[in-house]
Amino acid sequence: MVKYGHSRGKQTYRCQDCVHRFSPSAKRRVYPEKVRQQAVSMYCEGNGVEVISRVLEVKTGTIYSWIKKRGSMPEGDGDSSQASSEPSA
Repeated sequence: MVKYGHSRGKQTYRCQDCVHRFSPSAKRRVYPEKVRQQAVSMYCEGNGVEVISRVLEVKTGTIYSWIKKRGSMPEGDGDSSQASSEPSA
């Protein structure tokens, strides 16, 4: 591990083995289980991820990951890797 500059005023480091860059002082936002359950429940009731994001004030990517972990997401929803790989003309 070596020093690798600063990000938002905090020292960052880089792992020499895997080249991962990180900041040990970075804090992760942990949402209560109740909020996670509410987001998945709202999704199952037919609400869109954008609406859930605005109501619960949670990023859409976080909501997508919660839905995916619960196995409640239909195929092709929110996963851009399923898009056609053919170049557009």
